[in-house]
Amino acid sequence: MRNRKLYILLLICLTFAAKGKAQQDVLISQYMFNQLFLNPAYAGSHEYWESSILYRSQWVGWEGSPTSQLLAVDGPILPSLLGIGATIVHDEIGINESLNANIDVSYQVKLDRKGDHRLSFGLKTGYLSQRAYIKDLVYIDENDPLYVSSDIINQSTVLFGSGLYYYSKRMYFGLSVPVLFAKDLKDLPTQELNRNSYLKNQFYLNGGMVFRLSENVGFKPSFLIKYTQAAPLQADINLNFLFKDLLWLGASYRSTDILVLMLEVNATRYLRIGYAYDYTFSDISIFTSGSHEIMLSVDFGKTIVKTSSPRYF
Repeated sequence: MRNRKLYILLLICLTFAAKGKAQQDVLISQYMFNQLFLNPAYAGSHEYWESSILYRSQWVGWEGSPTSQLLAVDGPILPSLLGIGATIVHDEIGINESLNANIDVSYQVKLDRKGDHRLSFGLKTGYLSQRAYIKDLVYIDENDPLYVSSDIINQSTVLFGSGLYYYSKRMYFGLSVPVLFAKDLKDLPTQELNRNSYLKNQFYLNGGMVFRLSENVGFKPSFLIKYTQAAPLQADINLNFLFKDLLWLGASYRSTDILVLMLEVNATRYLRIGYAYDYTFSDISIFTSGSHEIMLSVDFGKTIVKTSSPRYF
């Protein structure tokens, strides 16, 4: 019976993935330390509540370059059964500003009696608000209806997403579609009427494993594959080392010619501080000194749970 439930959940998730429509999510580098930014099925995958705040400044030195602020909170509401989470993402690039708020709910299935291996199925519902400050543009055709309609153009969208997340104490694999369905609540002046949304299809596939190289050194290789319609396939390869269960040091290579260096410090039993630096080898490197990202994470209730192992993912 349990195997039958597992196959049904896998079939549902894969069916959803085949029909998914996904937004262009904000790019971050430290997603492997809080996967709620990628997958709603991650919500409540720990015995305690957790939260993360992240700030990213991309392409430093380039006027109008992207800046992002992210907040994530999640935890169990019925231990080993249901989890809930919320994410808020604020992003600015040039004249464009967006705010995305999501609620995530997950249902977990134990794959063995002890519950060391679990499969989580997640659903997401969200609201995306976007704004373009047209008055800040320098343009030639002052009679273009896009520019004369208003100094500010607003766009609102409701969306629904899904994900699947398998995990054990030292291994995880995830498949997610950030948006299964999206509906624009207000059309832009240049859009055709009665369309569902301008958002493009996007899929995430990621996984990782932790190895103990010695008593004081751990090794966590991981990967992330992103697919978006009409865009090249993007892949990240990540290698992180854990020293004395206190300090993570690692590097990532992104197939878009980007090298990421990162570190995370387990400052206390419940507080983690992370930093990532992105350097691009593409032609854009002559205009920017790179990208910086800072993350602060708090694990509420971890001291009550008294887990013996450090936080791996």
